Amino acid sequence: MQCWTARMDVPIPRRSAPARPSFARALVGRFSSGGLRLAAYGLIGATAAVLLGVLLWRGRSAGVDALAYWLAARTWIAGGDPYSGSCPLCYAYAPWAVPIFAPWAALPWDWAFGLLRATTLVGLGWSVAWAARRRPMVTALAFLALSVPIGINLDTGNITLPLVLVFWATSLADSRWAGIAWGLAAGMKWITLPLWFLLSRPARRWGAGMLGVTVVASLVLLPATIEQARTVIHMDRPLPIDYLVVLWGAVPWLWREPVATLRRCVARAAWLDAGWQHGVRMWTGRGKVPIGRPDLVEK
Repeated sequence: MQCWTARMDVPIPRRSAPARPSFARALVGRFSSGGLRLAAYGLIGATAAVLLGVLLWRGRSAGVDALAYWLAARTWIAGGDPYSGSCPLCYAYAPWAVPIFAPWAALPWDWAFGLLRATTLVGLGWSVAWAARRRPMVTALAFLALSVPIGINLDTGNITLPLVLVFWATSLADSRWAGIAWGLAAGMKWITLPLWFLLSRPARRWGAGMLGVTVVASLVLLPATIEQARTVIHMDRPLPIDYLVVLWGAVPWLWREPVATLRRCVARAAWLDAGWQHGVRMWTGRGKVPIGRPDLVEK
């Protein structure tokens, strides 16, 4: 059917209504989406069940890293040297962090470790639920891929996973809290430094300020910092697979805006590379390269 204008010489085709999907096609699409979500939830549940089973199997033999924090803080409270312990029960973190563990270390060991593990499990469960509501299958695969580092952190009671979870939680709040959390985490565990690429510009400023505070505190406590360095140098530890848990801290940014996050990380990596090349050229006297212009750096 055609409609005609007032001149009756220009036909105007009538727009046809968009075709509606058939009932069978809509039902199959809904079943496929729901089935994929159920499969993702099942994979998450199976991974969590295995982790909990391993933790129960380990029993009271777990918590070696948490015990090192607990003993160091107790020694400091009693007026002793927190770095006097022998590995594997040796404290290898910054001296300014010992008072942070002190209130927790005031509890008996069983209560202290139980509180640390329960808090970590609650935070981990919340983070998995947050991610699974947005990207269920990708979350399930990421949780499965990082299950070994997560399990090691839960078993030893290492502080890396709680720091990552705090960074995760603050990333959903104001940017300054994310920066402060990153600065504190980086001051305690240098492995969390790469999370700087994810921060916004205001958060990076707050993070740099907090990291500067931790550096100043370490310099003020220089004798204890030297003891920390000696402890770290003489530590004999296996391949640090548990450090891969830091990747879990990137999930909030990647799940909300994956393309923008990747572009931001690539741009900042290029900026750092250009700055490094600029510093090398200035040191060697080979000329200047404008910072932020990696395209002008000679290969």
